[in-house]
Amino acid sequence: MSMPPLGTHVWFGDDDSTFSMDLRVTVVGRTPADLRARALDEARLFYGGRAEHTGVTVLSADVEKADDGYRATVVFRQVTG
Repeated sequence: MSMPPLGTHVWFGDDDSTFSMDLRVTVVGRTPADLRARALDEARLFYGGRAEHTGVTVLSADVEKADDGYRATVVFRQVTG
């Protein structure tokens, strides 16, 4: 087994279940349902098909009034394990 290059911060056995990434997306919409749908679309694009099977959880969702409706910043984390 070869060693990873120095500075990569990767260890042997590293995979999706040991290294989860949080995704922060900002979307604009007119209703809560619209904001949720747009944010979930972004999560599906980032996490790919695996998210459909393992799921994602919402860590936070901040909404503010914008000129064109509402702006939401949502933080997702893929459920692992």
